[in-house]
Amino acid sequence: NFLQFPTVFWAVGSSDRALLGVCTSGIVLSSLLFLVPLVLCSKNICSKSAWWHLVYTIIETLAWWTCGFLYLSLIHVSGDFLGLQSDSNLVEIDALLGLVRLVQTTHPYPALLAVRFFAFRKMLGCGICKWYGSGMWQKLTAMNVHYFTQPLPNRFSYFAHHMPNWFHRQSVLATFCIEVLLPYLIW
Repeated sequence: NFLQFPTVFWAVGSSDRALLGVCTSGIVLSSLLFLVPLVLCSKNICSKSAWWHLVYTIIETLAWWTCGFLYLSLIHVSGDFLGLQSDSNLVEIDALLGLVRLVQTTHPYPALLAVRFFAFRKMLGCGICKWYGSGMWQKLTAMNVHYFTQPLPNRFSYFAHHMPNWFHRQSVLATFCIEVLLPYLIW
């Protein structure tokens, strides 16, 4: 049911080709969101006419929302693999940036506040979830196992895992400072 699980895969099917197409579309759209403003502004096309600016703003907003919907589609069909907190935040930030793009020229300060609030809420929420989510974070021992239990361990995980306990405790404290205290500096 589309209303229960909004995903583009209801329309395009669930083949490998459909999955590759959704991923490729997201990569192309997000690349365009990054590159097109650089090209347009370097050639001073952005400020030539109000009509062009309006059309570009609407296209960019739709691109942000499309990227968010494509990623939401991937979340729904990938199960636990994309079930992290950061994955749902990507969908949320795409929706927010689409809205911000619509109002940033007429209301830049509220647009900036909305993005800052998102960053504040995301960082503070991560720190609070860690504190209340596992006793290991409260005991400052979470990093003793984190390097092997993180979603995508890398080649340095083995070496980080074998660091001394005082290093792991300091890493947990640093994480809490970054995620619970520093977000207040955003304002």
